[in-house]
Amino acid sequence: MTSYKKAISCGMLLLAGSFMSIVPTTGFAERVLYAINNQDPILHVVNPLTGAEISSVAISVSGDSIANSTGLAISPVSNEMYAAVALNSQNRPERNIIKLDRETGLATNIGNSGQPIANLAFDDSGVLYAIIGDCKSGCGAGINPESLFTVDLNDGSLTFVQALGNGDDGEAIAFNPTDGMMYHMSGIGAGLIFEKINLSTGVVTPIPLSGDSVADLEAIGFTYDSAQGLFVGSLIDCNCGGSARQFISLTSEGLVTHVNPLVFWWKDYAFHDAADVPAAKKVPVAIFTILGGEEEQ
Repeated sequence: MTSYKKAISCGMLLLAGSFMSIVPTTGFAERVLYAINNQDPILHVVNPLTGAEISSVAISVSGDSIANSTGLAISPVSNEMYAAVALNSQNRPERNIIKLDRETGLATNIGNSGQPIANLAFDDSGVLYAIIGDCKSGCGAGINPESLFTVDLNDGSLTFVQALGNGDDGEAIAFNPTDGMMYHMSGIGAGLIFEKINLSTGVVTPIPLSGDSVADLEAIGFTYDSAQGLFVGSLIDCNCGGSARQFISLTSEGLVTHVNPLVFWWKDYAFHDAADVPAAKKVPVAIFTILGGEEEQ
């Protein structure tokens, strides 16, 4: 999905009228939240309580360069990070799978998936899953849009799991290790859906959304935060409608909470235990408080 690309220039307006205070948080001391976006070849460290950027490192691939990034996941078995990216040398809308060094940004090219991967997520046994985007906004539809695949970590090839079909433009998945279910978001506004998938049986269970409004918002990425016991993620307004672009929390029961307006468009997220994160990254978290109202249009 690419419908939100046109809105990136508006995001920086949220920097105006903001006050930054430094406060410690035990949540960040225990786990690190990484994020990528669909606008640059950069890996970001993000505050899991606010969605604000903390630090970043450029991603580089030997012999090639990255046009954009759409999927991110860290194996709970090997602790290795993988991403789905569009290389400048490849045909669109295909995505390559890369293995990424979190500290240096150096990437190993695993292989071409052959499809427009929208999001990645590992299950608790170390199997990597990918959701294929609709690409109804101009990037070219995938061979199996709105479908779930597993990813071969040796060559990046995909194996079909099942078609999903609910929702519209905008595809995101996240695995919840507490119940062993894969969760799926898709669509925009009134058409936005939330559901869980039993990976053993293929049964899909719809989950009604409640709480804060999702009107005009598109699902682009989320992940499960075991420290908070809920999902965190991104819903964005493609028309750049003020504070509608949101970093959200989402319970497994479908309760949506708007946490903070987004500055950067986080396309996918991945948590990692902080035990092997360099001390330089274990710093107090920047909490952004928005003082102004809706930004100027």
